[in-house]
Order: sequence, then structure tokens, then C-alpha cells
Amino acid sequence: MSLLMITTKRVITRVFVLNFSTAGPNATALLACTLITGITVPITLRSYSIHREWVLISLTTTGVFLSLYPNPVISLLAAAVAIISLTSLLFVDTTILENQIGVATGLSVLIIIMTRAVTGAVSLYATTIGRIEIAGMVFIFIGISLAQADETTNKFAALTVLPSFAPLAGVLVLTSAWLAAPVASARWASYPYFSAVVSSVVGLTGGTLFISGHTLSLFRKTSLGCVTAIIGMSGIVIGGTFGIVGIILATISVPVLASAGGQRYKHSHIQINAWHVGFVTACVQGICVVILFGFVFAVNAAFVPGGVFLMNKAPIFIIGLAAFVALSGFIVSLRTLRSDSDPSTTGYIQTRRSILAYLATGSISSLAAWDSAPQTDTTTESDLHVATYNIHRYFDSTGTYNLESVANVLRAQRVGLIGLQETTGTRLTTGHTHGVRWLAAQLEYHYAIAPPTSTEGYGVALLSVWPITQTQTISLPQTDGPPRDALYAVVDHPRGPLSIVVAHLDTTGQIRVRQTTEIQHFLDGIDPAVVLGDFNATPTERPIRLMTQSFTDAWDEAGQRDGKTFATPTPSRRIDYVFVRGLTVQTASTFGTTTESDHRGVRATLSIVPGEDAFSK
Repeated sequence: MSLLMITTKRVITRVFVLNFSTAGPNATALLACTLITGITVPITLRSYSIHREWVLISLTTTGVFLSLYPNPVISLLAAAVAIISLTSLLFVDTTILENQIGVATGLSVLIIIMTRAVTGAVSLYATTIGRIEIAGMVFIFIGISLAQADETTNKFAALTVLPSFAPLAGVLVLTSAWLAAPVASARWASYPYFSAVVSSVVGLTGGTLFISGHTLSLFRKTSLGCVTAIIGMSGIVIGGTFGIVGIILATISVPVLASAGGQRYKHSHIQINAWHVGFVTACVQGICVVILFGFVFAVNAAFVPGGVFLMNKAPIFIIGLAAFVALSGFIVSLRTLRSDSDPSTTGYIQTRRSILAYLATGSISSLAAWDSAPQTDTTTESDLHVATYNIHRYFDSTGTYNLESVANVLRAQRVGLIGLQETTGTRLTTGHTHGVRWLAAQLEYHYAIAPPTSTEGYGVALLSVWPITQTQTISLPQTDGPPRDALYAVVDHPRGPLSIVVAHLDTTGQIRVRQTTEIQHFLDGIDPAVVLGDFNATPTERPIRLMTQSFTDAWDEAGQRDGKTFATPTPSRRIDYVFVRGLTVQTASTFGTTTESDHRGVRATLSIVPGEDAFSK
């Protein structure tokens, strides 16, 4: 089941890479229909046999491994094949496990949370360690299949009543889209990733204990699961204290609603065949996918035709998705008519083993999610090395994750401060990749980010070898495009506090002048100060002429040649800048290639007045 959720997210990210990151909308968007796998269930399960099971296992293995391939079309199609095969295999397991499938679902979600925490809160496809984890899961999947294939096939062949399955399919869409990646909740409302992981562990464990009890009927359990799902997702999007409580409630609902998908109908007149199950499941999946893509379009409203009508509507869609999944489980609980006196089929030993597995996996997840502070650089050298770099939302020009190549480029610069642009990667379309956190951990930096994902902006960030003592989001003037807020931070440099602004201005128009003016007004009276950013303007345009009235353009002061930084494949414009005030520019250079990102970075060496104990004010 973990592989099914992983490959589901792979299909989603590849569809959007092909239609937004590397090209405009095109026919590959139709491949999103491969997420609707329910209708394939009756076809693949017809005359089910050990031979057919091995075909499905082989297709799954091949599909998952090929989904690791960098080419977005090949990886998308391969992931789709894996999803179709895994859905049929999961249906067989659900038929056998019945309501225990809820326990298995919760544990599968927790396994994904653990593996993502180990990789640093990024997509498993984004790093070498993550890809190794995927390969490891495939080998475990093959091993379990080898051990249980004959027994599973025989048990399934002996059954005459099928499970409802549709609620489980809906739960898997919801977990793939959000709940299996606690970083999505953490970055939505700007609270610690560690807190989100611990809350998820608590919720999933609580949900498993809840469905393992004997005191409530299926109807009552599912009803409470519906309430916790809707209230939980609402709390997450509200954020703050409500966000933490929301994560716990929403994740409690995961095993509860999933268990409804394993229920068999109790009376012969409502027994159903595989075609009925497949059709209903496909309908539930189809509606979930429509709602999910509505959410994605709302988050990216500035890039969607007619997106103005979707602005600030993302919370409605994600809460609506939770509500629809809850509704599907509620309807099933009505039709199965399970009596209050009908005991749970999850035995004490099984429950105890499940809880132990939850606690072990949850402990690893929590430990891996803990943010350890990097060692602070206490040297007092007179030179200050800074850089700015637009990292294209963690994808290169081919749609392949660029985190590791970006890390190598930045490591080679050996700078104390790095301003990053296009860092809002914790969206579903990037596989919920918290690239800033990952880069900071790999390069041993402190980090700060602005704004939260809920603002639907591009995102900017600061990496610093010195502690960041103060941060503030600067609200810049907006158009009907994506928000372009800037980040203000104060760094505890050994010579004294240093003010930094990281910015990413609009692509065209007079709005850039207003945004530049806002940054200057914010920094009035602050000296020294450094501004790092993608200004989307060349040196002769008014925003840059305005900035150089009160700041020094590091490239103009000490750069060589033309310093062009954008775009691919051959940079033709200089739009990325290091601006300084109260510091002397010694050198300036560009770094990186358009292989890692669609921008080159700019590096500058600044000098601090020798003998000063602190920066002047």
C-alpha cells in the first residue's frame, strides 16, 4: 500500500511537470486519468489465479523501478502501470483482511512518513537515499509476495462476497495528496515539521486503537471518523494551534475510514460483484481526482486560465476532498448494517503487534524529523561571502529533481549567506518537497522561509552559517499573479547583527517599481544591509536604477564580463542581484549552469571594516 501511495504522487507530480514546469498545457494532462484505477479491478481479477498474481507483481516491480527514470513521460507511464497493478493486488488483500485493512492502511501511511523523514522531508524520488528506499520497499514487497502468494490466492478464490473497497480508494487519494506528508501541514501554516510528524504518529496510532476496540458499531466508528476527517482538515488549513489538533484528528480518521473499505455486505440482496465494486470505486476515485486537481489549480491559480476565480479557494477544495472521502465511508457503513454486538475481527495479539509496529515506526519518524542546529561559524574574518540563487522549485529544465545538483553547486561556493528564490516546494505538484530544509541539513546551514504555502506564492528563503535571530515576511504590492512577498532576516554575525532581505519580484510591469520601493522603505535607516534576489529586471530598467540610488550593485562594482544569469539554455539577461549598503564589494561572479536551474547564481565577497567589533548602525 505504501508503494501505491508513492506511485500515485509520482503520477500527479509528473503530470504537472509536463504541463507547467517544462511546457504549457498539453495532451499529457489526460494521463491523470490513470489515477482512476477502480475500473481495472474486475478485468484483472477475472478468473484470478496464482499466475495472474505473479503477472501483477511483475508489472508492479517493473513499473516502480521505471518510475525512477528521469524522463517525465516514461516515469509517469511506469508509475501508472504500477498503480493499476497495485490496486488489484490491494483489492485481493482487502477482501481477505476485511476491517483489518484499516490497521494496515495506517501503518502504510506511517511507513511513508518515516521514509520521508529519513530523507529530509522531500520526495523519495528527489534524492539518492530516497530512491534506495523505494527500491528497498520493492524488494520487501517481492519477498512478502513470494511468501504469501499461494495462500492469498487460495483464500481469495474461496470467498464469495467482496468488500466495498471504494472508501479505501478515497482514503488513499487523501493520504497521497496530503496526510502522508506531514510537511504539507507544517509549511501550510508555518509550524515545525517535527511537531507535524509527532502529531501524525499520535493520530494514526490513536485511530488504530479506536477501530480495534469492541464497544462501538461500524456505523458509529465511521461516523466519528467522518467528523474527525472534516474537522481535522479544517483545523490544518486554519493553522496555528488548530493545525496541530487538526493533524491528529485528520490522521485518526485514516484507519477508521479505510476500515470501512474492507467491510463486506451482510445480506445476499446487496451482495455485489467485481464490476459493481470497480465501477463504484472508479466513480469515487474520479470525483476525488477532480477535487484534488481543483485544489492544485487553486494553489497555482495565477498560472491557470481563469484562475482569478480560484484565488484563495484552495482550503475549500482540500476540506471538500476530506468531506467526500468521509461521505463514501459513511454510506458504506449504512449499507453493511453491522450490528453493535458484532465484535471486531482484530484480535488482541494482532492489535498488540500492530501497535508495536506503529510505535517503532513512529519513533524512527520522530527522531528523523528532529531539526538539529548546525554548528555556528564563529570566525571573525573581515570578508563576508554571500550568494543569491533561483532554484526553479527543485526541478531542472527536464523536470528532474535538482536538489542534489543544487547542493553540489552551493557547497562549492563556500559562502556564509545564500538567498534562494522559488522555494515553495512543499506543494503537491513537487511531491511535497521541503527543499530548503534538506539543503540546510546537507550544507549545515540555519534557514528561514517566507511565506507559508497557504499564501500561494513562489517562496524565498535564506541559508546562513550564523544563527538567524529575527524573521519577518515583507508584504510586497501585488498584481493578480502569484504573491511576491520578501523575507527579512537578522543574522547573528560575530561582528554584530546583519540585516538581510531576500526578494523575488514580478516578471514584468510597473509593479516591480512599487515592490522595489517597498523593500527600500522597509530598510530605511538600516545600515549595513544586504539584498539578495531575482528582480526580473535588467540593469537599465527602472527597478534596478531605483535600487542603486541607495544600494551598491555588487556586479557593477566588481563583476567581470556581462554577468547574464537567465534563461535557458544560454543566459541572455542579468536579472539576479546582490545589493549592499555599508559594506565594500571586493569580487562578484556567477556560478552554476542552466543544467541545474533556469538561472545562474551570483556570488559576491564583501569586506567588513577591520578592527570593528560590530557592524555600524
